[in-house]
Amino acid sequence: MGAADGMHILDNSDPASPAYVGDFQHARAVDPVVARNDVAYVTLKVDTTQPANGIVNQMNIVDITDVTQPVLLDTIAMQGPEGLSVSGDQLYVCDDIAGLKIFDVSSPTQPVIQDSIAGLNCSDVIAAGDLLFLIGDDGLTQYDLLTGTPV
Repeated sequence: MGAADGMHILDNSDPASPAYVGDFQHARAVDPVVARNDVAYVTLKVDTTQPANGIVNQMNIVDITDVTQPVLLDTIAMQGPEGLSVSGDQLYVCDDIAGLKIFDVSSPTQPVIQDSIAGLNCSDVIAAGDLLFLIGDDGLTQYDLLTGTPV
């Protein structure tokens, strides 16, 4: 679970009563997170409503093999990352004026930029089946992941 001060890991075995397991703390920032197997992707966006705290816009790759002690593996510089979603070997990241960035995560600890779509100014993205839902300045847009075209 992403929070302003870090990524918090909960055991959801009993959905009515999630239990704290561990966390990965960072400086105060806007912090969405997704996980795939033993790796979490955490985007940190400078929160302009808070005092400057030295954080820069970035995506952290975190090893969560031991969920009680997450380990930072790498950091990728970004323009202003917000929402992100992972589906199969694709990681989708909304990155402010840079648009939507698409990473190949077939090697989960070493994401490789595969494509980017400029001008989308999206704030959230959800991959579901063969569809990609983008929320941005123009509202909700759906893309067919097989063709890359809006539907």
